[in-house]
Amino acid sequence: MIDTIIFDFFGTLVDYSHSRRVQNYSMSHSYLEANGASMTYEQYVVSWDEAFCTLERESQKTLIEFSLDDAVDRFSNRNADIPMAKEQKSEFIELFLVEWCAEIRPIENLDIALNKLSSGYKLGIVSNTHHKPLVPGLLEKFGLLKYFETVVTSIEHGRPKPHESIYKAALSRLESRPELSVFVGDSYEHDYVAPRRLGLESFLVSQSPPANIPKEHVFSKATEVLDNVL
Repeated sequence: MIDTIIFDFFGTLVDYSHSRRVQNYSMSHSYLEANGASMTYEQYVVSWDEAFCTLERESQKTLIEFSLDDAVDRFSNRNADIPMAKEQKSEFIELFLVEWCAEIRPIENLDIALNKLSSGYKLGIVSNTHHKPLVPGLLEKFGLLKYFETVVTSIEHGRPKPHESIYKAALSRLESRPELSVFVGDSYEHDYVAPRRLGLESFLVSQSPPANIPKEHVFSKATEVLDNVL
């Protein structure tokens, strides 16, 4: 009998844009200009995104997570007129996160669903992220942290999904067995395939799932777990 449900966070419990080019980054751009940078807004957005994407590709090959500090260092190395001291780096990261997170919202009826689920299941989160306070901070902001017994992030753990150790870390913290656990997320490889390799049941949140996934393994939104697990 299932006693544990583990969720992905971004794209599963909250709506967000994975892109780093569509948000309004006027504050962080102005900060760079005030500290000597001469690049235009468009140059900034493109260069920052390219530095980030390079690290993401490397991370998915090595399965070693990188931090926002690493991204700032890579960005600074690409742009000689943007050297950042430790304090400036921290200030820039905080401005960037405010802008990147501005449109993040919990999915509809999430609080109601988690309240019901938490009364009968151990709930956890496993999320790839590059800043330790980000996911717990957003959960606290949305009033959802109280529902979860553990939140395991890749930057804290050191290994991103789909490395098996991050799922095992969550199971260990929850004192749960894989065969009695369910994973719900929006990434085919990270949230559907990888958990199944470890013996968990898994469900994919997707509007256009791969053809090889049984229809009963697909949710249009994460709250549908209520109708499929309870």
